[in-house]
Amino acid sequence: MTPFSYSRRVKLRELVRTNSLLVPLLFALAAAGLGLALPELDETFTFPRTFGATSAQVLLGAIATGLITLTSIAISISIAGQSFGSSAMSPRILRWWSLSQKPKVAIGMFVFTFTYALIVLGRIAPTDDPDFVPNMSVWLSMGFLLLCVVALLWLMRYMSTTLRQVETLDAVAKRGAKVIRHAHPLLEEGEQEEPPWKPGATGENGRVVLNDSGRGVIVTFHTTGLVDEAKKADAVLALLHTPGSFITLGQPLFLVSPGDAAIDANRLQGMIAYSDERTLESDPLYAIRLLVDIAIRALSPAINDPSTAVQALDRLGGLLRLLGPRRLSSGAARDDEGAVRLVVPLPRWDEYLDAALTEIRQFGEGQMQVARRMRALLEDLLDVVPDFRRPTVERHLRLLEQSVERGFPTPEERELAAIADSEGLGAPRSTSVTD
Repeated sequence: MTPFSYSRRVKLRELVRTNSLLVPLLFALAAAGLGLALPELDETFTFPRTFGATSAQVLLGAIATGLITLTSIAISISIAGQSFGSSAMSPRILRWWSLSQKPKVAIGMFVFTFTYALIVLGRIAPTDDPDFVPNMSVWLSMGFLLLCVVALLWLMRYMSTTLRQVETLDAVAKRGAKVIRHAHPLLEEGEQEEPPWKPGATGENGRVVLNDSGRGVIVTFHTTGLVDEAKKADAVLALLHTPGSFITLGQPLFLVSPGDAAIDANRLQGMIAYSDERTLESDPLYAIRLLVDIAIRALSPAINDPSTAVQALDRLGGLLRLLGPRRLSSGAARDDEGAVRLVVPLPRWDEYLDAALTEIRQFGEGQMQVARRMRALLEDLLDVVPDFRRPTVERHLRLLEQSVERGFPTPEERELAAIADSEGLGAPRSTSVTD
């Protein structure tokens, strides 16, 4: 794997996006440059004398000291918020939050003002000019202090909205919809589901390339690079694992057809990017996983919050409606001449539906809201999915009916739980448009 391979570039990009020190460090460097340059301008241009040396030193010392406390408060708010949110929703949400730059910018502003105040403080009354005070620089430090107060209030507002489960549900569903649109094009009129792709489908004389470059979860791959490599060798590449799969060294990674194609296995390895956990970059099923995690955490006996599970089902229903009319067969990438050069296994309709509903149905058994909302979701899917996908939806309806039979002991409760209700309790599904 080359030093600048696609895999290493993705890893570097993720490190930059998730690193909590980089943004504050950049702010500190900017403050150092500004703190050194601005007093020079004070010496060059005449600025009204406002502060004496002693008052300026006291002011800047107070700003620097206060910002140590302010920075500690901001970091405490961020850590406490993330800890509470991960325990209330899902530990996997922590990585999602780590991609946000807003808390890092707020903390960076505190570090900037602290660094700037210290450097300007050192420029007051030097030994060669005991009366020199960089008045413009001192005034700017007060302006930066006001920005820090604004940043603290902004950070508190951001954390309070982020900790609302509905905000996280909406953010995950929005990102998931984007990944689904990218991974799955719409079905053509009359198009049917293709049979599942299996290793060997690209040719019986294929050659297996083993993974010897990394271990972890496959998060994305370089489609254009893999297609180009396959075209140069006049071959077809089949990735043997779906994005989101965890693989270790020595496992089969690619199937190359024909087996004698002159293709560089090391270059192929460098076009697969790994991480320590799944991400939403090229893994449309992971958005569903995150929503389900939040729902089943809410359904645990310790929390017992079926209303949050209903909110998760609202977003899952939207993603499943989006998936229903789309092509969910193995992703096939073609070269500029239209020949298939890369085949990637992707989740099928039944796998999406199983992942979205199975655990919520199991953990929500006996919960009236969950049963009614799930029935409304499934009946809605029957109205929008192609006919060849209806059997999977009907299977889940039968499973839901069995769950209702087990979860509600009396006929009256079972009758109430069998109503399709888009709000869980309160809005039964209309049987016709005119109702």
